[in-house]
Amino acid sequence: KVEELQEELKKANTTKSTTEHTYKTQLTDLQSAHTKLTQDSQSQLQKSQEETAHLKKKLEGMVDYKEVQKVQVTLEKEVVEKREEVERLQKVVEQKVSQAQVMMQENQQEVERKNEKVKLLETELQEVKKKIEVE
Repeated sequence: KVEELQEELKKANTTKSTTEHTYKTQLTDLQSAHTKLTQDSQSQLQKSQEETAHLKKKLEGMVDYKEVQKVQVTLEKEVVEKREEVERLQKVVEQKVSQAQVMMQENQQEVERKNEKVKLLETELQEVKKKIEVE
Protein backbone atom coordinates (compact mmCIF):
# COMPACT_ATOMS: atom_id res chain seq x y z
CA LYS A 1 0.00 0.00 0.00
CA VAL A 2 2.84 2.43 0.91
CA GLU A 3 4.71 1.63 -2.30
CA GLU A 4 1.54 2.12 -4.34
CA LEU A 5 0.92 5.50 -2.71
CA GLN A 6 4.56 6.53 -3.21
CA GLU A 7 4.36 5.53 -6.90
CA GLU A 8 1.08 7.43 -7.35
CA LEU A 9 2.61 10.47 -5.63
CA LYS A 10 5.66 10.26 -7.90
CA LYS A 11 3.43 10.08 -11.02
CA ALA A 12 1.32 13.06 -9.85
CA ASN A 13 4.45 15.17 -9.27
CA THR A 14 5.86 14.22 -12.69
CA THR A 15 2.59 15.10 -14.43
CA LYS A 16 2.45 18.41 -12.56
CA SER A 17 6.00 19.34 -13.59
CA THR A 18 5.41 18.37 -17.21
CA THR A 19 2.18 20.39 -17.36
CA GLU A 20 3.81 23.48 -15.84
CA HIS A 21 6.77 23.27 -18.24
CA THR A 22 4.53 22.81 -21.30
CA TYR A 23 2.40 25.83 -20.52
CA LYS A 24 5.34 28.06 -19.63
CA THR A 25 6.87 27.12 -22.99
CA GLN A 26 3.61 27.86 -24.82
CA LEU A 27 3.29 31.25 -23.12
CA THR A 28 6.88 32.14 -24.03
CA ASP A 29 6.23 31.14 -27.64
CA LEU A 30 3.08 33.26 -27.79
CA GLN A 31 4.87 36.24 -26.26
CA SER A 32 7.65 35.88 -28.84
CA ALA A 33 5.08 35.69 -31.64
CA HIS A 34 3.33 38.77 -30.23
CA THR A 35 6.62 40.71 -30.15
CA LYS A 36 7.55 39.62 -33.68
CA LEU A 37 4.12 40.49 -35.09
CA THR A 38 4.22 43.88 -33.41
CA GLN A 39 7.73 44.57 -34.76
CA ASP A 40 6.77 43.34 -38.24
CA SER A 41 3.64 45.51 -38.23
CA GLN A 42 5.58 48.57 -37.15
CA SER A 43 8.28 47.84 -39.72
CA GLN A 44 5.69 47.50 -42.50
CA LEU A 45 4.02 50.72 -41.46
CA GLN A 46 7.36 52.56 -41.35
CA LYS A 47 8.30 51.25 -44.82
CA SER A 48 4.92 52.35 -46.12
CA GLN A 49 5.37 55.80 -44.65
CA GLU A 50 8.89 56.08 -46.08
CA GLU A 51 7.64 54.96 -49.48
CA THR A 52 4.81 57.48 -49.29
CA ALA A 53 7.23 60.28 -48.39
CA HIS A 54 9.54 59.26 -51.25
CA LEU A 55 6.70 59.15 -53.75
CA LYS A 56 5.33 62.48 -52.54
CA LYS A 57 8.74 64.03 -53.24
CA LYS A 58 8.62 62.44 -56.65
CA LEU A 59 5.13 63.87 -57.15
CA GLU A 60 6.35 67.34 -56.41
CA GLY A 61 8.58 67.06 -59.45
CA MET A 62 5.78 65.91 -61.77
CA VAL A 63 4.06 68.34 -64.09
CA ASP A 64 0.83 66.48 -64.85
CA TYR A 65 -1.60 67.37 -62.04
CA LYS A 66 -4.05 64.56 -62.87
CA GLU A 67 -1.26 61.99 -62.67
CA VAL A 68 -0.22 63.46 -59.33
CA GLN A 69 -3.78 63.08 -58.04
CA LYS A 70 -4.00 59.45 -59.21
CA VAL A 71 -0.74 58.56 -57.48
CA GLN A 72 -1.79 60.39 -54.34
CA VAL A 73 -5.13 58.55 -54.20
CA THR A 74 -3.33 55.24 -54.72
CA LEU A 75 -0.88 56.04 -51.94
CA GLU A 76 -3.64 57.06 -49.57
CA LYS A 77 -5.46 53.79 -50.27
CA GLU A 78 -2.27 51.83 -49.62
CA VAL A 79 -1.70 53.65 -46.33
CA VAL A 80 -5.28 52.89 -45.26
CA GLU A 81 -4.85 49.23 -46.25
CA LYS A 82 -1.57 48.98 -44.31
CA ARG A 83 -3.17 50.55 -41.24
CA GLU A 84 -6.10 48.13 -41.47
CA GLU A 85 -3.67 45.22 -41.81
CA VAL A 86 -1.71 46.40 -38.77
CA GLU A 87 -4.96 46.74 -36.78
CA ARG A 88 -6.11 43.29 -37.89
CA LEU A 89 -2.76 41.75 -36.89
CA GLN A 90 -2.89 43.60 -33.58
CA LYS A 91 -6.36 42.13 -32.88
CA VAL A 92 -5.15 38.63 -33.78
CA VAL A 93 -2.17 39.03 -31.45
CA GLU A 94 -4.36 40.35 -28.63
CA GLN A 95 -6.74 37.41 -29.11
CA LYS A 96 -3.82 34.93 -28.98
CA VAL A 97 -2.43 36.57 -25.84
CA SER A 98 -5.89 36.49 -24.28
CA GLN A 99 -6.23 32.79 -25.14
CA ALA A 100 -2.80 32.14 -23.65
CA GLN A 101 -3.79 33.92 -20.45
CA VAL A 102 -6.95 31.81 -20.20
CA MET A 103 -4.89 28.67 -20.80
CA MET A 104 -2.38 29.72 -18.14
CA GLN A 105 -5.21 30.32 -15.68
CA GLU A 106 -6.71 26.91 -16.46
CA ASN A 107 -3.30 25.32 -16.13
CA GLN A 108 -2.73 27.06 -12.81
CA GLN A 109 -6.04 25.65 -11.59
CA GLU A 110 -4.98 22.21 -12.83
CA VAL A 111 -1.66 22.53 -11.01
CA GLU A 112 -3.49 23.56 -7.83
CA ARG A 113 -5.79 20.52 -8.12
CA LYS A 114 -2.78 18.28 -8.58
CA ASN A 115 -1.05 19.90 -5.61
CA GLU A 116 -4.14 19.13 -3.51
CA LYS A 117 -4.07 15.52 -4.73
CA VAL A 118 -0.38 15.30 -3.85
CA LYS A 119 -1.10 16.66 -0.34
CA LEU A 120 -3.90 14.11 0.12
CA LEU A 121 -1.63 11.29 -1.04
CA GLU A 122 1.14 12.46 1.30
CA THR A 123 -1.32 12.56 4.21
CA GLU A 124 -2.60 9.10 3.34
CA LEU A 125 0.99 7.84 3.09
CA GLN A 126 1.81 9.25 6.56
CA GLU A 127 -1.30 7.58 8.00
CA VAL A 128 -0.33 4.24 6.47
CA LYS A 129 3.23 4.59 7.83
CA LYS A 130 1.83 5.36 11.32
CA LYS A 131 -0.43 2.28 11.14
CA ILE A 132 2.55 0.16 10.14
CA GLU A 133 4.60 1.55 13.03
CA VAL A 134 1.74 0.83 15.45
CA GLU A 135 1.42 -2.72 14.18
